Amino acid sequence: MMLTISYMVLIAGCAICAALLFRQPEKLSDANKTRALLVTVGAGFIAIAGVTSLIVSPDNQDSETMLRLFNNLKNFIGLPLIASILLAFSLGKAFSRATWGRWVLVLFALFELLRRSGAGDTYAIALEVVTSIALCLSFVFGKQTLLKRDKASIRLPGILGAIFIGSSICLLGPHAIDPYAQSSDWHNISLGIGLALLGLAAGRWINSNQQLSPTSHSYKNTK
Repeated sequence: MMLTISYMVLIAGCAICAALLFRQPEKLSDANKTRALLVTVGAGFIAIAGVTSLIVSPDNQDSETMLRLFNNLKNFIGLPLIASILLAFSLGKAFSRATWGRWVLVLFALFELLRRSGAGDTYAIALEVVTSIALCLSFVFGKQTLLKRDKASIRLPGILGAIFIGSSICLLGPHAIDPYAQSSDWHNISLGIGLALLGLAAGRWINSNQQLSPTSHSYKNTK
């Protein structure tokens, strides 16, 4: 029962994240629309993993393979993609969707290469740590992409969300640093809360960035 509730919290967190990103008072610029869309795609990967785990029972080999596939999509693609987008945003970089698509392919290739080489577990832990650090740094930087008056209202939920997500994947998740601390229930709940907070912060961040005049945008699009 608790596990079912935890998956529902995770799915709800993903939905809230996506809704808050696109709840904007004005039409988004191309760069901000790309950011919102791709963070939503990352959250969608995580939600798909949650829905699959909720409705599919690992009672045969095909079911186990499907569950493993979508959980790998969550851990090795969805979360790193979100962290990469927000870190690039904080540094004032706006890449094209095609560039982000190539980055997703790189993440797929790295996972498969290191899994086949027998370093999959080490890579999983390293990626979790890097993802957590990238999320935290995203809300420490970002001076040129948001208005000064909005810093506190964006950074507080952003850093809290990063802490919840970092704790979820590094301390409680399937590839936790300490295997004895793993907890599927609390991993899902912490991740769901973290994603909701991240959606709140990123939505405000995009809104603040929208209000900057075109001349104050010091970042450039990179193909």
